[in-house]
Amino acid sequence: MQRRWIDSLTARPGDAPASSPWPPPASLPAGPRPISSQAPRRPELVRTWPPAVALLLVLRLLIAEAQIVTPPPVPHWIRHEQAAMEAVEFALDFEGPRDLVQAVFLGVAEGSSQVFINGAMVGVIEGASSLATLDLTRHVRPGPNRVLISAQASGRPPMVASLIELNSGLAQQEWIPSGPRWVTRAMPGVPMSTPPSPRPWRPVFTLGGVDATPGGNPFDPRKAIDAYNSWKLASVAGNATDAAALQLPRGFRAELVRSALTGEGSWVAMSFDDEGRLVLAREKQGLIRLTLRPPGLTVTSVEVIDNSLLECRGLAHCGNSLFAHANNSKFLARLDDANQDGFYESKTELLHTEGGVGHGRNHLRWGLEGWLYLAQGNNVKLPARVSADSPLRLFAEDQWVPCPWDPGMFDGDVLAPAGHILTLDPRRPVPLLFAGGFRNALDVDFNEDGEMFTFDADMEWDVGAPWYMPNRVLHVVSGGDYGFRRGTGRFPESFADTLPAVAHVGLASPTAVLFGHGASFPPRYRRAFFICDWAYGRVLAVHLEPDGASYRGTLEPFLAGRPFNVTDACIGPDGAMWLITGGRGTQSGLYRVAWNGGGGEPESVSGRERLDRLKAARLREVRKEFESWHKEFEPVEVASRLNKIWEHLNHEDRWIRHAARIALERIPAHYWRERALLEYDTSRLWPALLALARAGNGGDLEPILNRFALLASVRWPGLDETDQLGVLRALGVALARHGTSVAKSFWGSRFDRMESGASPEVERELCRMLAFFESPRLLDFALSKLKTSRTSEDLLHYLFFLRNARGGWTLESRKVVFEALRRAGQLPGARTYYKALADVRKELIQSLTAAEKESLSTLLDSEANPSPSVNPSPVVREWKLADLEPWLSRVSAARDPEKGREAWIAAQCGQCHRAGTSVPGQATQGPDLAGISGRFGRRDLLEHILEPSKVIDEKYRMLVLQLEDGSELSGLVEGESETEWVLRENPLEAKTTRVLKSSIQARRVSDISPMPAGLLNALTADQILDLLAFLEFHALR
Repeated sequence: MQRRWIDSLTARPGDAPASSPWPPPASLPAGPRPISSQAPRRPELVRTWPPAVALLLVLRLLIAEAQIVTPPPVPHWIRHEQAAMEAVEFALDFEGPRDLVQAVFLGVAEGSSQVFINGAMVGVIEGASSLATLDLTRHVRPGPNRVLISAQASGRPPMVASLIELNSGLAQQEWIPSGPRWVTRAMPGVPMSTPPSPRPWRPVFTLGGVDATPGGNPFDPRKAIDAYNSWKLASVAGNATDAAALQLPRGFRAELVRSALTGEGSWVAMSFDDEGRLVLAREKQGLIRLTLRPPGLTVTSVEVIDNSLLECRGLAHCGNSLFAHANNSKFLARLDDANQDGFYESKTELLHTEGGVGHGRNHLRWGLEGWLYLAQGNNVKLPARVSADSPLRLFAEDQWVPCPWDPGMFDGDVLAPAGHILTLDPRRPVPLLFAGGFRNALDVDFNEDGEMFTFDADMEWDVGAPWYMPNRVLHVVSGGDYGFRRGTGRFPESFADTLPAVAHVGLASPTAVLFGHGASFPPRYRRAFFICDWAYGRVLAVHLEPDGASYRGTLEPFLAGRPFNVTDACIGPDGAMWLITGGRGTQSGLYRVAWNGGGGEPESVSGRERLDRLKAARLREVRKEFESWHKEFEPVEVASRLNKIWEHLNHEDRWIRHAARIALERIPAHYWRERALLEYDTSRLWPALLALARAGNGGDLEPILNRFALLASVRWPGLDETDQLGVLRALGVALARHGTSVAKSFWGSRFDRMESGASPEVERELCRMLAFFESPRLLDFALSKLKTSRTSEDLLHYLFFLRNARGGWTLESRKVVFEALRRAGQLPGARTYYKALADVRKELIQSLTAAEKESLSTLLDSEANPSPSVNPSPVVREWKLADLEPWLSRVSAARDPEKGREAWIAAQCGQCHRAGTSVPGQATQGPDLAGISGRFGRRDLLEHILEPSKVIDEKYRMLVLQLEDGSELSGLVEGESETEWVLRENPLEAKTTRVLKSSIQARRVSDISPMPAGLLNALTADQILDLLAFLEFHALR
């Protein structure tokens, strides 16, 4: 089916059927703004880049920040206690997770070694100077596993060091280093190819961390490639990954068609024209075209067809026109070959968009109706003109308890609808806003039912927080708002005005998506939705099954490589899947994946399955009828439409309820306001009032509140969870949009009936409601939940809203809160999770009386200052790197960790840093130092401490403000609003300074680190070595 409509779109003008949605390109209007009427008359030859430019690209990549959820520890060199042994085995038993995403083995060895997982050989370690990196994903099983390294001497006694990385579930990461847990046994005189004979296992002999030698740490993330950053292997590769190394299901075969040559760039988008030629977008600038010829589909020519468009993330052909979504040029362009000579004579700007380019102008896709769909990330602003008939219209932030932190958080200037999907008829380029509420959905595609799907990205810094949204596979419907908001404002899936994911994916970096329509694959894969993960180098097949008026999905690994940083994919005219790798200046490759497994297994569908699919198709038709009313308002049909909408507002299917409510909002509220307010059936009442809150005005708030008062006082215990959540969300939207002047006493004692028997999801929303009304019940309610909460999400949720509790505090309740903060700080999370805990703590301390602070001083000091401030100590010496470097070999695990903790306190490290759970406290002004030895060698770490301004992470640079009165202020940015900056001038103090933007003459970024120099000057050499040993061997998560 999809092949047919693609064919109709790409047919030559003379061959187009009468019903074709496209006229010949020559009859298309020129568009709003011609970019250039003079295109190159002949394609250019590809030019090579100077070696210096290529080197700069590589260096930029090598210092790029990695997404490491848990920093890796430093492996130890291990050997048999009898060093003279010629053949030795090392082994470790470990637990494999049930939901493994990827497993990677990193290893070095003195001598020659083979690596086995559960008896299967997975690879070879070739020496101590070359880090072996092996993919274990298909060998690690849930539950018990054994890794075994069989090592043989090669002039020196066998010695190995290794690190296993296990990635699983929702942002879970575990590291298994070589060290004391391993065992060993001697295998004297036994060739490596001979099965090992039974020998007693003994503890290994450890020789310290791998970075104790002048050669440094070969496992340093700047040198080693963990699973998430496997793309970095492509940054220094001379050729694309060999297709033979790719993992595919049985029956599929991959081939590397072309490895990008110098000057061909790093490729980020692709599209076949109707001649079977392949156009590729170079990441930096321009487009190239590859002509392919069988046999073997080799590339016979490479041409530059455009050298002006900047970073085209999306390409789509239609007849003799090529559409390009040029991210850094900030517009959608159409290139036309009117005379069909193979060259694009004109280039027209169709749609300009402002905003950033990080989460920017992404992929393009043709819809079934012949319109073009544009995926845009949350840094792109809506166009200046958007059609009034857009399905997504009444969006807002809709936080009824706004958080002052949000503008200062990452992408704090992003406002609703955040990431979004536009659709337009290229002949009339005024777009419709189809759906929104995404973070960075890079691509969309349509299944055989004409339904749209995408793969949206998470914000990995939010892991652990209640507002964290995972990487999601989404069914995108008309008018859908998928809930992404800036800061803490993300919509949970329980909100009635958003929609749930089809499937959640763990750690990933989403890029292209596509369905298998038109592929010469078995039926199961022709129907599959393929999603591409750039970071982990994989393609997942999402198998969709109807679920009411929507779908549910199960994930299957389809293709994996190391590296395989896939940026785009499509089904080619030959029925194979074509993929490209690239991005961030990395080595690119063009791959072709084909089925060669014969006819495959015949598809078997039971009678029950046929009936279920038929029922689901009917439900989708009901939903689609309402969606057809989302664009245009027809006054003559109001009565009949309202009756049908009302009939389905309480439909058991959530997706039909959603479509009906959006259709109701499209009709002016004066047609149905009274009917909504008089509705008696609760399951219809709350959707109608939610629509009125969104489509009505401030005058609707009082009657809406009166209806909710009746529900809360009389009917609440009889409502199911769906209705309770719907009522609370409708109330929240009404108050967020119209309720700033509502009397805080409105809710009063009605809460008593609402609390009884509430589900955990309802309890979280009741807490939000109590915070808005500043109810005296908030304190007791939230405290009771804190005592039983175990997850980071629940703990932070209730702590977050306890900031709003104004009265009723006792010394005991204060202790409960600070104890909950301590527990929350020991749970795994990412950057904004710990920052939020620190901010909550700061606000709660500010609300303490002087007497409370004195009574709680011991608890506050132990939590606030993992390294409490100490009286200034006399200077022992103004230490230089050259003074201490000769002593670094004396750093070892044998040093007393308690002395290391004392040195940590004396140097006041904990004022700004965490060190996992190794020391108390939750300081977050600086980076977490847990696992720091995995990121820095011993010498590098010491140099960073002694010379903190030599290299400053961008996230920790101070802002310098020059004021109108001639004075100057500098500090870390704690927050920003439209009118002021909030700076922490002293990183060792909680005090902040607010500066009006109107008083600032100039601002710049400081070259001085907020970390003071000289922190080690009060320590002796032995104390400094104790501190380094503590950070290396004991500061672990």
